[in-house]
Amino acid sequence: MWASFPVVGESFGWFLHSESRAVNEFEFQADSETLPFIYLIVETMMGRFSITRHEAIGRMNRLWQGQEFIGAEDLIFHEDEEYWASTIYYGKDSMWWHNPPNLKPLPYP
Repeated sequence: MWASFPVVGESFGWFLHSESRAVNEFEFQADSETLPFIYLIVETMMGRFSITRHEAIGRMNRLWQGQEFIGAEDLIFHEDEEYWASTIYYGKDSMWWHNPPNLKPLPYP
């Protein structure tokens, strides 16, 4: 099954992904209902923080390694892509939403 997801930054147009490729690039489980949202988070990180797709996925893998995101009712959907992009980039304990002074991203890799 092929699905199209927009990608910005290092490439342009539409980037085609198969579910099998997604399984290979992510170190967590995601089904066809959650994958579009996962890729939206990747795109948001690339645009907001000027990082590569590789870095965005690497940061996501570091936070979510071994987890499973299945179905439209999954907890991942309780927050939007902006929340997840910033939480993945700055860290879940950074309180980034308060815009603290000296806010710095988590080191990568």
